[in-house]
Amino acid sequence: MNLELFSCSGGMAEGFRRAGLTFDLAFDHDEDACRSYEQNLGHAPVRMDVHDLLRMVRGGWRPADGVNLLVADPPCTPWSRAGLRRGLEDEADMLRETAELITLLRPAEYLIGNLPGLQDAPSWGVVQEVIGGLARHGYCVDDYAQLDAADFGVPQHRVRPFWFGHLFGDCVRWPTRRYCSPEEARESQFPGLEKLLPWVTCRAALSHLSLADLGRPVHLRWTEADRHNGSRLSGHVTVESDAQAPAVTRRSVPALVPEAHESPLQELLPNAKHPVNSPDAPSMTVCAKDRGGAQGAKVLTWPWDRPSTTVCADERQPPPGRNGRKRGQSARGHPNAIVLSEPAAKILQGFPESWVLSGKTKRSRWAQLGMAMPPPLAEVVARAIMARGRS
Repeated sequence: MNLELFSCSGGMAEGFRRAGLTFDLAFDHDEDACRSYEQNLGHAPVRMDVHDLLRMVRGGWRPADGVNLLVADPPCTPWSRAGLRRGLEDEADMLRETAELITLLRPAEYLIGNLPGLQDAPSWGVVQEVIGGLARHGYCVDDYAQLDAADFGVPQHRVRPFWFGHLFGDCVRWPTRRYCSPEEARESQFPGLEKLLPWVTCRAALSHLSLADLGRPVHLRWTEADRHNGSRLSGHVTVESDAQAPAVTRRSVPALVPEAHESPLQELLPNAKHPVNSPDAPSMTVCAKDRGGAQGAKVLTWPWDRPSTTVCADERQPPPGRNGRKRGQSARGHPNAIVLSEPAAKILQGFPESWVLSGKTKRSRWAQLGMAMPPPLAEVVARAIMARGRS
């Protein structure tokens, strides 16, 4: 039996399904995520908190046929670089519970995924204690890799660390990247080098969407000092007075009208205060935070000749890089930006456009988007696991 913990809306399961490996049992506590999983994958996870599952296992429950593979992507908030990083002290942490379930269910192999932060130096002692401690139960714990979804065809920089353990057989040979920067892709054309493809950019992934399906303009709030410093928006700008704060003007992003021969992702002239980002680098991650800030906002900037920034759990996406901003400064106020639509975010996460997200509230649907494992990344990891020798 193959078992999945913290299944969310099914990104990991979809990737494993594409590789030819399915989960017989999945567990998640979120009702909307379980419904999304069922609508897309054809069977419903068991809606259960992992603490309750652990109590059940401690009481003697075991799958009748044993567990071949256990896959877990526990909550990442306790370890996130964007959060308080309370680690094991955080009530949301499930790393110890995951490790205990592995020792009790004793799968032949396991995979633990998370986000950047758990493998950082401040948390590495916890990794050695909790994940490394599985060696005392007979597991090989040497297999670790940090992979970027953009290196496997996802139009988004989304870095994920993975820990793989097994009781017997060979160590896993982690997948090697297939995509890279345009410069590296050109260099890989020389004989004797592995041929790589350039990263999939936002323009390539989203240019078939209409502007209405892509998102909506971001409304900016500028001080008089910004105007005096030479900050200007290109195109038509509307100004509304604010009686409560006369020194502040409210401006709207100019209409995005593509030329006839261009895609909807037509480049806008940059504001002098916010230079255009390099078009040849991937975008940042779609995250799982439902309010703004440098890490939680979801604003995609123009031009989009690069993979997306990491998709988060609301529709505003930070532009790639800091654009001259000080650390911690909000990323929403970029003059060439839109609020990302849910269909666009699904594409940036590597989901098919037909993927269903259940949930009456936008917050619920964006939480599922932001916490998802991109299926193409899960697929290459699943293929690597399936390819290893098990004798």
